[in-house]
Amino acid sequence: MRLLAAIVLVTGLVAAQPYYLDFSSVTDLSFNGNAGQNGNELRVNAAVISDRGSVWYDFPVALAGGFDFAFVFRINQLAAGGGDGMAFVIQNDPRLTTALGNHASQMGYGKFANAAPGTAIANSLAFEIDTYANGNMADPNGNHVSVHTDGPADNHANESLSIGVATPTANLSDGFAHTMRIRYVPGTLDVFIDDMETPLLSIAYDIVTGGSHLNGIPVAGLNLLGGGSALVGFTAGNGGAWENHDVLSWLSPPWEYQLNTPGSSLSINGTVDPGPTQPIAVTSAIGATATINLASTNAGLPWEMAVIAPGTPAGLSVLGIATPGLQTLNVNIASPAVFWFNGGSAPALGAPFAPVNLAIASPAAFQAGAQMLNLDATHPDSFRLSHPILWTVQ
Repeated sequence: MRLLAAIVLVTGLVAAQPYYLDFSSVTDLSFNGNAGQNGNELRVNAAVISDRGSVWYDFPVALAGGFDFAFVFRINQLAAGGGDGMAFVIQNDPRLTTALGNHASQMGYGKFANAAPGTAIANSLAFEIDTYANGNMADPNGNHVSVHTDGPADNHANESLSIGVATPTANLSDGFAHTMRIRYVPGTLDVFIDDMETPLLSIAYDIVTGGSHLNGIPVAGLNLLGGGSALVGFTAGNGGAWENHDVLSWLSPPWEYQLNTPGSSLSINGTVDPGPTQPIAVTSAIGATATINLASTNAGLPWEMAVIAPGTPAGLSVLGIATPGLQTLNVNIASPAVFWFNGGSAPALGAPFAPVNLAIASPAAFQAGAQMLNLDATHPDSFRLSHPILWTVQ
């Protein structure tokens, strides 16, 4: 039985947006450099010295009125410490879907100082996942997210062009899947890493009129096709240190949490299901007892509960990992912090199900998320998922 499947939208699609559950099909994508399909994934570039690549969605996407993209990426097979990183890029470079910049520190979108004009991807906005501390680029460290633009001019990776930079809690080149979400409401650009509700970066910026670099120098917006559209895609590059830069899925909103059903119902202290926009959340005092309520109409069939802690918001994601049967797995079961309540691991489940009320008291402050899975031969997935719970002790 498959627990991990392609990430899908649960409630619908936005017209003319990239939508890839996985990359078993690469229809409507253009590849440059050494980018290509790698099984069901995009390999923007491989763990090879001085390698680079770019991938573009073939059709301009309407952006000026706002947008919301998310993609799941993985960086692995590090050599010589790993580097240099990858980027999600919005662009209207004259080369359009053939645009590709320099390798190494420029991560496939920028250009070296001595490169010829037209080398960099001009008229672009790059969301870097930068995994190498290039001192000559003024990088803060080897694990940061930075947003770069020089308006309609050539873009590059020197931090002088950054309009916002932050270091995430997670190591983005740890070999695990991570999610970046980019949300734009005219005037504000938010960037999320793994936590899809609290932005890592929130930047005052307008894609049409521009904003300011972190050094205080104003920067113009982009020249958009038809006044409102641009191409979107990914770039990556390696230099004397290298790694794989893979994209596993690429989505647009809306996002939501899985709901309880009679076949799989999870709550805490009897809390009523709050709907698809939030987990079932309870806060209790240190030492106080909370009761986790598990119920299912599938009596006698195996069940399991994935629990993840610590963290904020405890590894729960409103983006979710979804199943072919259109359920949403909101616990990141790929995280090394996850454990299985019954001691099994996917797809091995625990004991036959009977209604359970688990009374638990915590001696210390923490936050944990959990979601239940029950076998159900009547469901297209052969299992049912519950609404996730979020328990905070403070």
